[in-house]
Amino acid sequence: MQEKSTQVRLDEVPCGTGAAITVLRFAGDITSASQAAVLGTYQALPEDVHRILLDFSKVEYLNSSGIALVIQLMIAASKHGQ
Repeated sequence: MQEKSTQVRLDEVPCGTGAAITVLRFAGDITSASQAAVLGTYQALPEDVHRILLDFSKVEYLNSSGIALVIQLMIAASKHGQ
């Protein structure tokens, strides 16, 4: 099986409370090779981002290494109150 690279698209979605939600939309495969796409995209977010939604609806393959990257992202977000 040939691995498909990870793509990430950022969107801002308005919310009823007035604060926008930043959506990270992942596509392709998420594996250990996805570190720059997953963690790098998160780390590049502006500091004023407080609400983040992760959209995996276009992810075709997610292995245990990819799950570990997502967990790292969630831990980092939690530490920043996101």
